[in-house]
Amino acid sequence: MIGAPARLQVVAQFFGIITGSLVGSIVYLRLIPDPAEMLLTEEWPAPAVATWKVVAEALWPQPGAVPYRQDIDCIGNFISHDVRFVNYQFTSAFNPACVRIGG
Repeated sequence: MIGAPARLQVVAQFFGIITGSLVGSIVYLRLIPDPAEMLLTEEWPAPAVATWKVVAEALWPQPGAVPYRQDIDCIGNFISHDVRFVNYQFTSAFNPACVRIGG
């Protein structure tokens, strides 16, 4: 799609996302038809599932267990903005993304 108009690239990405989501879901359900019973066993240890299960169980009784730090979020936003500004001023290439720090 190099050189294609932006509108066609957006349409292609949209259909790629939809197709990938549907195919990925179908393959997952064929591979593991009953995730509640099959995951976290000897055959399917699923370490990522176990990690997020522990996080969900830790936060479920008290949703405010992870405090929100507005000061860190503001500092991260300023750093992100400064990095983008410096990158824009001193490079000829357009860099549309910058990692957001702090939030």
